[in-house]
Amino acid sequence: MTRFLHGGDLAAQGPRTIELDISEKDHEFRWSYKNRHVIIDSSAMPVEIRLNNRTDATAYIANYASTGVSSTDVSNIRSPISSFELGKDSQSATFTISLLPNQLIDFGVFVMIERRGEPATILFCDPQASNDPIKNP
Repeated sequence: MTRFLHGGDLAAQGPRTIELDISEKDHEFRWSYKNRHVIIDSSAMPVEIRLNNRTDATAYIANYASTGVSSTDVSNIRSPISSFELGKDSQSATFTISLLPNQLIDFGVFVMIERRGEPATILFCDPQASNDPIKNP
């Protein structure tokens, strides 16, 4: 499971990077995450999504779950993603995440692949499992 965890003093200062490898063979896309957990140490911290070895793709974050570790009542927790900016080279994106202490969120990454003269391909790179059997048998 890929998730963000508010780690308090346990985490180092600075931005975090989510790296995602996307490959293509016979018009079939495969992906694998290089890291599965991101620990942040402040209430608003920049996190970067980086697509490795892709010049034709753009990444977007999708927050699809938000849970509290110490409480089952999460009805008052708003979406922790407060801003989102695409990188200048379109191969990376940065967003700011805000978590309460002991709050976790699970996330996924949408990737749009655009090639001249072809319709755009949109992938949802499920963080719970890679679909690349070579890197993750």
